[in-house]
Amino acid sequence: MTRKQLLAFGMLGFAKDLLLSFSGGLLMLYLTDSLTIATALAGGILSFNRLFDIFNDFISAYLLDKFSNHLKRWYLLGMIASLIIFVTLFSLTVFLPKSLIIFAVFILYFILEISFSLMDVSYWSLLPRLSTSEDMRQKLSTVATFFSSFAALICFTSAMPLLHLFGGEHGFTGLTIVIAVLVAVIVLFTYPHLPDPKPGPSEKKISLSLKEIYQLILQNHLFLSYILYFFFFQLSFEWMNSYNIYYFKYSINQDYFFSIYAFTILAQLFGASLYPRLAKLISKQLIFYLSACLSILGMLALFIVGQTLPDNSLLMFFAASIKQIGSGLFMVTATHDLAWVIDISSQKTGKYYPAILTSAKLLVAKLSTSLTALGIGFGLHFAGYVNNQRQTPHTALLISLQTFGIPIIFVVISLIGYHFYRQMVQHEKRTS
Repeated sequence: MTRKQLLAFGMLGFAKDLLLSFSGGLLMLYLTDSLTIATALAGGILSFNRLFDIFNDFISAYLLDKFSNHLKRWYLLGMIASLIIFVTLFSLTVFLPKSLIIFAVFILYFILEISFSLMDVSYWSLLPRLSTSEDMRQKLSTVATFFSSFAALICFTSAMPLLHLFGGEHGFTGLTIVIAVLVAVIVLFTYPHLPDPKPGPSEKKISLSLKEIYQLILQNHLFLSYILYFFFFQLSFEWMNSYNIYYFKYSINQDYFFSIYAFTILAQLFGASLYPRLAKLISKQLIFYLSACLSILGMLALFIVGQTLPDNSLLMFFAASIKQIGSGLFMVTATHDLAWVIDISSQKTGKYYPAILTSAKLLVAKLSTSLTALGIGFGLHFAGYVNNQRQTPHTALLISLQTFGIPIIFVVISLIGYHFYRQMVQHEKRTS
């Protein structure tokens, strides 16, 4: 692939993740603080719809592998649908009475998850198709991770300032329109430069039933071991990101730092860009252990500084940057490992279904967001959270503990899961 084509792949991922970042990062705040929906109910709505993706992602994978020569078109179709529903969802206060808002949120978010799945699965399914070598796979994984983190940086550094700029009841609507226009322009100019995917090895147009899809995944022990470590690290990542706005705004009363924190995504980009260099010096196993250690140290530092020196922006920024470097290394590791698992699986079985394995990984990622939504809804309720009010010291402390203590536990579990994954990798190398 040429540099222009690599850039096109990265920018289309950037456009996709700009929508996903805003929806995943601020939707809960939109429901609780703008639409004034109770936290437990808002968390339940998000959790239920994300659990639906268990079926939705497999259906998307089935269609994408059946019509795999049209992955680019599926991405474009998913993007167009996502843009339309995205703007509509965040504009409900403009044209709907309050009595219908909860029902509309449920339906629109349900449809949005379908379009997101189609867009997301097709994009990541392109990665193994466009990889012609281990070196190209590494480059594509790094580019995709870099632009994904860059999208989160743009979204979260501009979100709060733009919300204040537009102000009032319709602040979310204005922000959504700005993001949607930016995404549409990026796709318009970069989509034509993305190359068409090449056929996979031993690829056959075989129709699989949903039952056969489940069997294909459950019988792939290498993939299941990969999913084990990925799930808990991703759950840690999603949990902390979802709690951040409540931690900064209501726990330590430094809501301005939410925008400052977003700039630490630059550290995540730095961590992602370090991966190819580190891979030449140390093993992938050590890179993962490094990512886990940095993530834990960063979260511990954020908690300690928040309790002792919450107004010290420099220390908060430094602690958050340590955590984000770990996240960047993890994201590239997980993306690279998935492409490798897909290749090994195709060589072993003689069947090439990249969209199915990709969708299963995305399904697990969405399962983590579903559990996070449910957890944050009931967690805030348990802590005694009251929206748009200064919290009691007891509530503030509970929010802090939930923000960092729980994700640290998840990273530790991920480390255990990664140990089993590496054992499975060694087994596959010996038998191949």
